[in-house]
Amino acid sequence: SGSRVIQLGNLTPRRDFIHTYDMASAVLHLLKLKNPGYETFNLGRGIEYSVVDIVNSFEKKLGEKIDIVIDAARVRKVEREHLLADVSKLKDYTGWEPVWGIDEGIGNLIQSW
Repeated sequence: SGSRVIQLGNLTPRRDFIHTYDMASAVLHLLKLKNPGYETFNLGRGIEYSVVDIVNSFEKKLGEKIDIVIDAARVRKVEREHLLADVSKLKDYTGWEPVWGIDEGIGNLIQSW
């Protein structure tokens, strides 16, 4: 058929994906704090994406169709439908903001591959 095929499990959960460059930038911002004390910070973009969103981004960047095949062995028996980082504390303390969107990150990955 000329299209790519990927085997996946549950497609409905939504996750907060962050580019490694943004993760490193956030850590650097935290390291620059004068008196950080013992604080806990969430790292993420504050945006949820589904597995289908990620596949769609790959399709767009590759310019190819990707067929998804559901593999029952990959479907978790218990699944958290939403995992979203609240990054407001990190932004308030450091002024940090993520730079890389999901499409830019996937495009960067494909270009460097």
